[in-house]
Amino acid sequence: MSGIIISRNETETNHTGGNKMYEVVRIVKGHEITRMVGTHGFYHVRLTANTEMCFRTIKAAAEFIDQNF
Repeated sequence: MSGIIISRNETETNHTGGNKMYEVVRIVKGHEITRMVGTHGFYHVRLTANTEMCFRTIKAAAEFIDQNF
């Protein structure tokens, strides 16, 4: 497994006063692959409401979803 598990509070996902902090770059099997707006190289897949995994490429994130969901 090439991802890193991150625990995050729901309040951390949008603390910029209404601006979107993360954008969806791809949807695989109903799961969103997101990244921080204006960046590349770190893509997130949400596992539960407070847990997500971080990947270096969109391809790695998509393969993880295909194998595990």
